[in-house]
Amino acid sequence: EYVDDDHAVYIHGNGIAILDMSCGTYDFVTNVLDCRLGISAFTTHVQKNLIAIAPRSTKAKIHVLHYPEKESKSILKHGTDLEYETLAISQSTEFLCGLSGPFDHHLYLWSLTRSELIATTLVNVRKESPFNLHACSFNPRNHSMTCTVGSHGLSFWKVEAMASEYNIRKLDATLVSHSTVETDVLTPCHKNLPQEEKESDDSQLEKHRPMNSYNCQCWADDDLILAVNRINDLMEFDANSGRLVRLFALPGVEPDSCCVFVTLLRDHVLLAFSDGIALGVNANKLDALDFRLTMSQSVKF
Repeated sequence: EYVDDDHAVYIHGNGIAILDMSCGTYDFVTNVLDCRLGISAFTTHVQKNLIAIAPRSTKAKIHVLHYPEKESKSILKHGTDLEYETLAISQSTEFLCGLSGPFDHHLYLWSLTRSELIATTLVNVRKESPFNLHACSFNPRNHSMTCTVGSHGLSFWKVEAMASEYNIRKLDATLVSHSTVETDVLTPCHKNLPQEEKESDDSQLEKHRPMNSYNCQCWADDDLILAVNRINDLMEFDANSGRLVRLFALPGVEPDSCCVFVTLLRDHVLLAFSDGIALGVNANKLDALDFRLTMSQSVKF
């Protein structure tokens, strides 16, 4: 991840390395971290030049540093006893959230201005293997709204201030197409949507579990979020209602390839896959590929 326009941060061995993209030199974060067990998660904030790092340890702490000084801005405590799978900083830098794992899936929320844990909630009650990927992110235009994705499904979380306390309210995304959804809003692939059936919640969950397990996501405009599931459907959800708005079954993707990255770039949704393929989908229509690239090809926007 970038920490400013010229420097990228990545995990290197048991620590964090910072690459200067302009000259190719490296720098390492070593002054405040004890990383004998490695780094479980990190994130950055480009506008404020922040790096948040979560080393593996008992009573894991999150270190928030300012770059380029690499000076500690805050140390966030009282979270998980295990490790964090993913971190995110709100665009306003008011909050930082962390999703713990591999078995203890809780969402923790800290105030960065007070360096204080202000809320926590259970994300998933099902047993998972330690190899599932999970992610969390803040709505870039609304720091009181977060999203978590992974094998537990896709959920939206609303941070609510209650007097001197905070509460996190959950809204699960729904894959069921309700009669209130306008059919002309859905893509031609909307036939893949599961219809309402008189089945128990558990049987519905298991039936649609591959469709409701996600590899990656990104925020779009107007409180919409794009997510790609384990069977390579590109899905668009309304964060305020959890409603599935559009679905596009991505063509030409190998069954054993998974989407590892998705982002909105101008009028295109750009997706990268584990087999080195990149796809471009028109963001306005979300119903056809605009381009398909291998590692030796490029495209201009």
